[in-house]
Formats: sequence, C-alpha cells, structure tokens
Amino acid sequence: VLAGRQGLNVTATVLDFDGRAASTSKVFQAEPDFKVGISRHPERFQVGEQQELKLVVLDRQGKKIPQGVLKAEVLQKTYSYVAKRNEQGDLYWEDESVWRRAFSGEVSLKNGQAAFPFDCAQGGRYLLAFTYTDAQGRQFTSATLVRVEWEYLPEEKRDRPYVPLGLWADQPAYKPGDTAQIQVTPQGPVSYYLVTIEREGVLTTQVVPGGKGPLTIPLPITPEYGPNVYVSVLGLSPRGDFPVLPGRYDTEAPAFVWGTLNLPVLKELEGLVVKINPGVQELRSHPGGQVTLDLQVTTPKGQGVQAEVALAVVDEAVLALTGYKTPTLDQLTRFDAPLGVFTGELRLSLIHQTPFYPARVEPLTGGGGLSAELLSKLRRRFEAVAYFNPKIITDAQGKAQVTFTLPDNITQYRIFAVVVDRGSRFASVERHLVSTKDFYLEPGAPGFFTWGDKFTFEVNALNATEAKGEAKLKVRAEGPLSLTVPEPAAPLGAKDSAKLKVSG
Repeated sequence: VLAGRQGLNVTATVLDFDGRAASTSKVFQAEPDFKVGISRHPERFQVGEQQELKLVVLDRQGKKIPQGVLKAEVLQKTYSYVAKRNEQGDLYWEDESVWRRAFSGEVSLKNGQAAFPFDCAQGGRYLLAFTYTDAQGRQFTSATLVRVEWEYLPEEKRDRPYVPLGLWADQPAYKPGDTAQIQVTPQGPVSYYLVTIEREGVLTTQVVPGGKGPLTIPLPITPEYGPNVYVSVLGLSPRGDFPVLPGRYDTEAPAFVWGTLNLPVLKELEGLVVKINPGVQELRSHPGGQVTLDLQVTTPKGQGVQAEVALAVVDEAVLALTGYKTPTLDQLTRFDAPLGVFTGELRLSLIHQTPFYPARVEPLTGGGGLSAELLSKLRRRFEAVAYFNPKIITDAQGKAQVTFTLPDNITQYRIFAVVVDRGSRFASVERHLVSTKDFYLEPGAPGFFTWGDKFTFEVNALNATEAKGEAKLKVRAEGPLSLTVPEPAAPLGAKDSAKLKVSG
C-alpha cells in the first residue's frame, strides 16, 4: 500500500440515537515518490496491429526523470487445471485463470521518454507492466490491461472490398487550439493515406506518405470543429508479389484500407457564478423557524444576469442514503453531430446509410409537462424536503429572494441551486443549513408496553451551547404507567450529551 501499488477503500458508517445510518466511502492511495506514466492506448485491438506505448517516469514534483531503465513485462491470461481436495479428501480438478509471463525485457529512458512497441499474433488478455527502480533499490510499477482480438466478420460484411484500418486518438476530447495525434495501425504496407476531416461535408483534406508499421498524423483542432468532427483515413496498399505460377492466388493485389474516428471538440463556455446568502458565513436556524435565502447570479466578471434558478432544500441525511449529488448541466454541451459524408467506390458501398430519426427538442421540464390529473395525485409536503421551487427568476442584477418555514426536523439540510440564463451559460452551487436547538431531548422509549412490564430506557440530553452545567430530568406519566428516574441529574458539558435512565 505504501509503495502505491494498491489502495484501500475505507467505508465509515455513523448511527444516530434513533438508529438512522449514514455512510460514505473514500479511497486511500499513498503518494509514491515516483510514478510511471503510460500513454493512452486503445483497450482492444486486432491481432497483427502494432501499438507503441510511450513511457515516462515522474518524481513528486512532476518532473521527468531524464535517464534510466524500465523493466517491461507482458503477462498473458491463460487457464490451467489445478488439483484440489474437497472436505471428504477426494481429489478433483478445477479450471483456474493463471497469468503467465510471455515477455520480459528492458526499455531505456532517453530525454525523459521511452517507447515500447507491442505487437501480438495471438488473441487474449494481456497485462503490460513497467517497473522503475530508483537508486535506493525501491521499485515503482504501473500496468495496463489490453485485449487482443481475432477479427470477426458478419456474413453481410465478408465481401467488403477494403481492409479495416485501426485508428485511435491520444485524448478522449479536444479543445480549440489543441493538436490531435491520430495513430494509424495498418496490418500491411501502405503507399499513401488520404486524410479528410468531415462532418456535414468535407472540411479539410491532405495526402500523407505511408510506409510499414504505425504512423502518427497530427491534426490541428480549430473552433469550427465543435462539437465534433470525423477523421476519415483511406490508404492505398501497393502491389506485392504477382502470382506467376499456376495454382497461386493473388493475395497481394493492390487494395485499400479505410477507417474513421469521431473526435469530440469541447468549446469553453462562459459559466455563471451563483451565491446563496453571500454575506453569511454559516447558515443556522431552528426547527419550525423562518428562513430567508438571498440568491445572486453573476458572470465570472461580477455582472448581474437574469436567469432561472431551480432551488431545493433537502435533508442531508436522506440524500446520504443514495449518495445524491447536486446536479450539473455540463452534459448538455456533450453531443455529437451526425456524419454527412459517405465514403464509397463505384461498385460497392463502403458505409451504408443509417437513417437519422427525427430529432425532437423538448423543454427541460420533461416534455409535455404535468397534466392536471398527475398534479392532483402528487404529495405536496415532504418532511425531508424543506423547500423546492423549480422556477425562480432573478432580476436584471441577478438577485432573487425566497422565504420559507423549516419543518420540525433537527438535521442538516443541503441547499442546492441549478441556474441557467437565456443563452447557454449555466452553473450549480450548494450550501448547508443546520437546523438545531440549543438544548433538546431524544427519548429512546419503546413503541408500546403491556400489563406487568418492567423496563428501563434512556433519554439522551443534548447541549448545543458553549455553556456547561448539570442536566436534571423530571418525568410524568398518565394512566396506569409509573415512571421513576434513578439518577435524576448528570453533568453536561459544552457541545456534549448525557444519557439519563428512566425506569418503570
């Protein structure tokens, strides 16, 4: 764990006096002195495709180690029969997975970087592990899993006139001004590549010389490429050996390879800044008290904006049961435009047209809205939800104010707001509101008694003030119930609690 190879998943559960539980989990990962970095790569690729992994070693300050040696290991997942005995002593065989070393070697760091070419002729799952050993003999390892697959062609695609070309990008998404590094992994030699950037039409074209093995093609990303573009690469494979002898097949005739890749391009949108009671450091109230919230929506430069705010005040203990997170609208900017370019030749279609289904733009409130019949069946009061308003409109200065009355819960509420303006800007914010009393009791009495019962239960006295003293408990019963307090007083410190017993 301290070397950074493994982490710990720590889960903590807290029970209150009434037995209500709240849990949270976090991962503990020790910070190693050195980290071995592995470049991005496809998780799956075909047999015969060569992948080249870039390797770096970073220290705690994030600086590259200029020189050094990395140990490279390739482990293949296989299966083996293992002899075991059951509880009766009988021998039986069980099939278990085993990781076997398929390759072991060294790669050198030059100018802070190393390259490891990986080409596999057998399908399966592989673990690529790279270990760096420092001057003190300590080892630091990083590993990645890959799956090498045999190519499977459905019946309808077995007569395709091209060989698929493997393409992958160095990043999952790009911003305007970035340069995408597209790696091309052909299974044979290629003379030239025709590289086009497409969407509703052909945006750019270029011809790139080919060769044997992988090739990296840099593509600058411009603002016009948002929200996404498609990279199409068509390569021409040269003529190989000509079949001059009888009985030979023309397996090395001129052909072409083709592949396409979708590149998401994320534009930076100017967000909004939302504040809830900006002049108050801590929000506090008491059960049944009236709360006023001041909302302020501005641009990052501080200018007020008229916007629509969805505001909710919900019991934090209820939200913790499901791990609820304050919603954000970031995913509204993540969508792909369809490809409007078809690559083909005169005889057979390379990409068949897929009809686009009609696109519908519905309001964010859920389409057609709520009918009167549904509204009549809605429960209007939830004790866990202290306040909810899905449509608060701020003024021209970006300000709004709401007032509501808290339920009688003694708890912590989460106040969260989701904001959107008339354009495309949005934001989310959350704060906590503590609803408590200076002094209160939590009786732990059972739900019912029967004739002849003798019992003892506890009453929890909680002091939320800075004062300390003695807690004195008096009880009164009605009907045939008799209650006594064996110890009517108990010391009670500041911000503390005391348990007093009641018998009967």
